[in-house]
Amino acid sequence: PMQHFAQNKALMAMKESKKVIKMYNRVAKALVEFETLWHQAWLKGIEQQRSGLSAPLLVRHPDSGQLLVNLDKELMQLIREAKYLQLIGVHVPEAARTLLLQEEKFNYYFSQLSFAVHEYEGVMSRVQPVFKPLLKPHLEDMEKKVAPGMFILTWASMNIDGYLHRFKQVGVAAVPSGTCVRPCTYTARPLHVWATCRAAPAAALIGGVPHIVHLCVNGSTLQGLARLEELVRKVMDIVDNRVEANLQAIQHTLLVELPADRWVLCHGDALA
Repeated sequence: PMQHFAQNKALMAMKESKKVIKMYNRVAKALVEFETLWHQAWLKGIEQQRSGLSAPLLVRHPDSGQLLVNLDKELMQLIREAKYLQLIGVHVPEAARTLLLQEEKFNYYFSQLSFAVHEYEGVMSRVQPVFKPLLKPHLEDMEKKVAPGMFILTWASMNIDGYLHRFKQVGVAAVPSGTCVRPCTYTARPLHVWATCRAAPAAALIGGVPHIVHLCVNGSTLQGLARLEELVRKVMDIVDNRVEANLQAIQHTLLVELPADRWVLCHGDALA
């Protein structure tokens, strides 16, 4: 705008014009100095912000223990700043341009990891404490699959795609369709030793009383988050529809019908 004003001779001949020009030059000088200082400070801070590349992919919250995606906000801020500085023609060093080229990759990994962590936390929240000892081998196996993202892999690693695949995979030894999954009365077998239930009754009852329930799947090894989720779903289905349903039925079963019109005396363990 000031260039247009300078072309207007009548405007520039006014008495107040010199005062306005002087104020304009003072403000413009301050802005240029601020821009220069800010750009120099930004250049010096690039390496410090790039240190976010060496951060692990995942961390656990120190208080709640919740699994979180550990993408440094300063790293993404650096990428955004580099993008807009390039658009206005400001010099951006090679280190920042390299990060800018990886923006889409970082956003993709963040999205995929956030989804996987959300699903993982959802599955773990459905595991009741009483069943954790039974599911211990599978929970430990899942923790081993999560561990590289917490202790080995960083945002500069080249094999994040493989980690995501192992995290979420359905499994190399999938449960065949039509597999028998039901309560089993083989109480001598722990849950992590798989057995084949061929002749178990629809409800594992002996004398109307449910036995200790173990999950039996035909010789399959569950792998990854998808398989853990499937296992937890089947366990909870067995508990809700077999164990709890049978206990509810027993609870409402009338074992002894006592007459309402006369007294009943109890002699030791017998009624008279």
